[in-house]
Amino acid sequence: MVLLNLLVKPGWVILENIVQDRLGHAAFGLFTALSALAVVVATISDLGLTHYSIKRLAGEPTFLQTHFPAILSLRSLLTALALGLLLVGGWVIGYRGAELGLLAAVGGGLLLTQYGQFLRGTLQAHQHFNTDAVLSVFEKFLLVGLVLGLLPLGLSLERYVGVRLLATVFAVVLSYG
Repeated sequence: MVLLNLLVKPGWVILENIVQDRLGHAAFGLFTALSALAVVVATISDLGLTHYSIKRLAGEPTFLQTHFPAILSLRSLLTALALGLLLVGGWVIGYRGAELGLLAAVGGGLLLTQYGQFLRGTLQAHQHFNTDAVLSVFEKFLLVGLVLGLLPLGLSLERYVGVRLLATVFAVVLSYG
């Protein structure tokens, strides 16, 4: 696991620099600006629910069995509200058309990543740290593979954002399972 981490995460840093060079500074700057806005909204969207769930589940193993539907519904609602707030905020500051669509994809991906971390909190609460680490590294490994696959096909900001979102969706579905 440590070796895979040592290969994937530094490899991602190098690959992201290649992506920045190929996309150009203007397109990658737009991606960075959209990501920064999404991070601000995503930071407040959880409202401490993930921490609360992990803490309760660690102390009371049957907590999620009785409360999972309500907590999952609340977390889903918070995620949807945050995405709506993000899009309204983006519109207010001037994003329109394709830029607003990219904001939806970037923000949706980030919010889904948080949702996946919420789901993986069950593993953390039950002290299945290796499984949690495998899921974390797998998402980045999948992302590296998808981005590497894009390089010979032609890299665009839309495709880059799309494969990031695809990797996140796959990781969340896997975490849910």
